[in-house]
Amino acid sequence: MEEIKKILNIKIMKKLVLITIGAIIINISFAQNLKTNNGKEVETSNYVENVKLFVEDCLSGVIEDGIKFISLQGGYFNVPDNAVKITDYFVPVYFPNDSINIPKIDLFQKELSFYIKQNLKERINNFNSIRISGVKISAGKPDINVVADKDVKVKLIYPVVIEVNGSKTILNEFEASFDFDYNYVYGILEELIEKQEESPNYVIAGTLLLLADENNPSTSTCTTISYKKLHEYQLEYENTLKDPVNNGVEFPFYILYLPDDVVIYSICLNISGFKTPYVFSLGLKFDW
Repeated sequence: MEEIKKILNIKIMKKLVLITIGAIIINISFAQNLKTNNGKEVETSNYVENVKLFVEDCLSGVIEDGIKFISLQGGYFNVPDNAVKITDYFVPVYFPNDSINIPKIDLFQKELSFYIKQNLKERINNFNSIRISGVKISAGKPDINVVADKDVKVKLIYPVVIEVNGSKTILNEFEASFDFDYNYVYGILEELIEKQEESPNYVIAGTLLLLADENNPSTSTCTTISYKKLHEYQLEYENTLKDPVNNGVEFPFYILYLPDDVVIYSICLNISGFKTPYVFSLGLKFDW
């Protein structure tokens, strides 16, 4: 009986040794250095984290681009039918006696999620910039959840499968945020709309000028706007205004006269989160 126990113990110890050796081999294999497309060596034990950071960096960039894009389109990604094309954008045009429906926060969140879903794949570009020889990466369809309050937070459900030496790791959840308060912008627009509705058939340049800082009519730093580069559109006004919502932060406005009695209002704000000035545009059709 003792002999049988000894034999069994020896067999068990051999199996444990084999399992331990196998685990060591797997760990050594996973920790090997692999070369990226540009020749740099990356330890594969860190590669999964690098992929996560890469996706979140792409997401952050698309959030910024999306906010700027839909703001140039009057707060929409999927613009209403009553829109006029200006360069690469479509600006909604509101007709006399129509309500000016600037998207509130709930609709803004939906429109931004549409933009992110449409453009994230192009930004990631099949992970080409971070691909490593010997590593396979594949991704499923993204699901986007946008929450906008004092800033914009985005949760991305995006199954990314990373395969190294037959071992698979799946990343599912990613997050990114951007320092942008849409309610702040909406407050400015509400005042603009209120004044416009009081004078539905007039360009309210006078009202806007009353908001200007008469004691400090300095040129705003927010001077680069795509419309200015277009010779076919006339820049009628460029005035520095005081923002009535946020303790006198200065911003310029632009009024563009287009054919068929259509006028485009563009408000430009220097918002800290953006590398370039933030612009919101909307169009009005007058009965002249």
